Amino acid sequence: LVASVITITSQDLLTIYLPLLGADNNINVRDIGTLLTVRSVASLVSRMGYVRVIRLVGRRPLTLASMVGAGVGFVCLALPIRLSAMYVAMGLMGFSLGIATTLSLTNVVDLASAEAMGTVMSLRITGNRIGQVALPFLASLIATATGVGGIFVIIAISLAVSGAVVHLGRQER
Repeated sequence: LVASVITITSQDLLTIYLPLLGADNNINVRDIGTLLTVRSVASLVSRMGYVRVIRLVGRRPLTLASMVGAGVGFVCLALPIRLSAMYVAMGLMGFSLGIATTLSLTNVVDLASAEAMGTVMSLRITGNRIGQVALPFLASLIATATGVGGIFVIIAISLAVSGAVVHLGRQER
């Protein structure tokens, strides 16, 4: 559930803070919009191949790889990189988040019994909504202290750690 909250909220925080990063680094609005589009298209493409990738790699390693991949993309945004590298980072982030978001849903479904499915999905949605309120507030406090780059580093660490926890602690059914 925590991985689900972090994955969903990271996308919201990207949408909130990427324009601020653009303002700080003199990146024009058109490029910010195109960067967000690249992320969205990459996410869509990853979901189209999700079934094949999960069969090839497996659920646990794919969870770790996708969340770490998304984290790498966020770290790149925190660094002073060229705009062309930002496009690559957004592609990696979008592809990884597309898989990670889908996995966070299917992992919860995979762990729940048929009798508890409704309750588990309600808890997942409730957790996501609480995270979507609480985490942006916490992010604003971090941004005040560290700047926009600090937000992206915290998101990257959160994604990588939650991916590792899922990878190391999850039992397959």
